[in-house]
Amino acid sequence: MSTKIRNALILTIASILFAIGLNVFLVPSQIVAGGFTGLAIILNILFKLPVGTTVIILNIPFLIANAFVYGKNYIKRAFIGVMITGISSEILSHLEAVVQNRIFNATAGGAVMGVAMGLIFSLGYTTGGTDLIATLVRIKFKNLRLGSALFLCDLVIIILALIVTSDMYGVGLAFISIFIQSIIINFIIKRQIAH
Repeated sequence: MSTKIRNALILTIASILFAIGLNVFLVPSQIVAGGFTGLAIILNILFKLPVGTTVIILNIPFLIANAFVYGKNYIKRAFIGVMITGISSEILSHLEAVVQNRIFNATAGGAVMGVAMGLIFSLGYTTGGTDLIATLVRIKFKNLRLGSALFLCDLVIIILALIVTSDMYGVGLAFISIFIQSIIINFIIKRQIAH
């Protein structure tokens, strides 16, 4: 199997996992994810806007603005990552929660999205939003792992979610979900580097 076909297959699987983590676990329980996905969930809670489409719209100006900093190749990969996760999330938006337990959904959602994002990052792609901010943070703090940098950036989204929803329990679950996600991202990337 060629590298291009293998990477395309991994990206497809990762985008499906991303959509499942979002639509089956996080959105039904109103648990905010990190990054622009988290902002999109907040807007979904407030205005019922579609999460996948909102993620794409939020990312487009950010991608354009950063094209001058990162170069065409990086932005191309970021654009592909944003589009595949946004479109798959929209296509699979009809999926419903299997379990109505918010703690389970926060844990499972964090784990599934962690695997999805870890796979995407390990191929050199990104899902946009705070991923690009986390990359900037790592330029300044070289020993900071990507998952940890994302976790710090996502704290801002969690604080915003608390202000908007006043759901302290939901925000606590979001914190747990993002923490699990960051651990799994770090694990996948570390294994990728080891090989």
